[in-house]
Amino acid sequence: MRYVALLRGINSGSDKLINMGDLKALMKNFNFANVATVLNNGNVIFDNIVYPSNTLVRVIKGAIMDFFEYDIPVMIKNEVSLRKIIQNNPFLKEEGINKDHLYLTFLDDIPPPHKINLLSYIKTKDRYAVVENCVYLHIKGPFYKTKLSNRNIERELDILSTTRSWNTVEKLLELTTVEAKKE
Repeated sequence: MRYVALLRGINSGSDKLINMGDLKALMKNFNFANVATVLNNGNVIFDNIVYPSNTLVRVIKGAIMDFFEYDIPVMIKNEVSLRKIIQNNPFLKEEGINKDHLYLTFLDDIPPPHKINLLSYIKTKDRYAVVENCVYLHIKGPFYKTKLSNRNIERELDILSTTRSWNTVEKLLELTTVEAKKE
């Protein structure tokens, strides 16, 4: 099956710099096939026929720790979960929505309602919608200026999270499909 590993907090102004070529080689050394990286911020597409799916986070985190000596949070998605995430975006139902203003914060768990309410205390003109383990964002200006940053969302919800642009999310789905695999 084809998966995407979402690595949080690398190559984004942090001290956790990982060369994507080295990461790709590491994944291949752990018997993952058809490995590709997308952008430079920790998106790794791969095929897995070796490990049980419920061990992928542990295997990849461990490999990164052993090789790079970084404790990097990792989330795993597959085509089915990415397709559902895309279909659940409430902002896509709005007429004339500009996808360049959409972002997605992946959550490692589903937040309880009382935690979701805490997001309403973040004063911003930007909009959000929490659906299951995702926070869909509509950001009016540059992302780096929003108060709905990954750090703020993670702090308020008290759940590990990582954010990607909507264009990246769509690209990840494209690359996890069977058709992309055959190319």
